[in-house]
Amino acid sequence: MAQALKEEIKRHARRLARLERIKDLAEDEKEDAALERIGKLVAKENARHDKWVANFHAKTAGKEGAK
Repeated sequence: MAQALKEEIKRHARRLARLERIKDLAEDEKEDAALERIGKLVAKENARHDKWVANFHAKTAGKEGAK
């Protein structure tokens, strides 16, 4: 696995872990507005990650085809 992909997976996991922790705290405090915002942030992070991975695979597929 390429180093850049490993780093992206770690970055994504770290960001989701932080959001999950914030979500747990918001649930404990019954902060509905915060829970709604966290849901949007999780979706945004997942979209960012999916876009990054797709771009990475497109670049690596292009390099393998040129060999």
